[in-house]
Amino acid sequence: MITLRCTQRVLKRLGAVQSIAAVTATTRLGDWYAAWVPLRRPLVMFMNEQSLLVVLVHAAPIRSLLDRWLEAAHEFLVALEVPESEV
Repeated sequence: MITLRCTQRVLKRLGAVQSIAAVTATTRLGDWYAAWVPLRRPLVMFMNEQSLLVVLVHAAPIRSLLDRWLEAAHEFLVALEVPESEV
């Protein structure tokens, strides 16, 4: 299970509620963090806790943000020559 810890700005825009349950990531990379980057065309910065890998994704359209983040992270790991079986 991927654990995504978001700032209040990201949670608000996603229409999500912060979970108070202690959740531990089950993936090799561990937790991911998401923060809003307020530019003319806003971005969301996803950063991995262990590797400090950063994936930037345009915020709009917000409904598909998480799907686009997962796709971008997958493409980035493949570009870094991480074996497909580990991605």
